[in-house]
Amino acid sequence: MDPTTADRLFRHIYQALDHDNAADLETFGRNFLQNGKIWDALADLFPDIKPSELRAAMMRAFDQWTRDHAACGHDHHHHH
Repeated sequence: MDPTTADRLFRHIYQALDHDNAADLETFGRNFLQNGKIWDALADLFPDIKPSELRAAMMRAFDQWTRDHAACGHDHHHHH
C-alpha cells in the first residue's frame, strides 16, 4: 500500500469516528474492527488493501481521534 492510499484510508476512517461509535476501545472494536459492513465498504473503496493494513489504519485513526478529543477538554476523567 502506498503512502497516499494509506493517508486516504486513515482520513476516511478518522472522519467516520464520533463520540458514539468510538467512545472507547470496546465500542470502537464493536463498530469498526468487528463490523463486516465497514470491512466490505472499505474493501470496495480500497481493493488493494490487506486486512492487516486495514486493521492497522483503523487503530491509527482511533488512537489519533482519542488523542485529539482528549486534548479539547471534553474528557470524562476525574481529576483528583
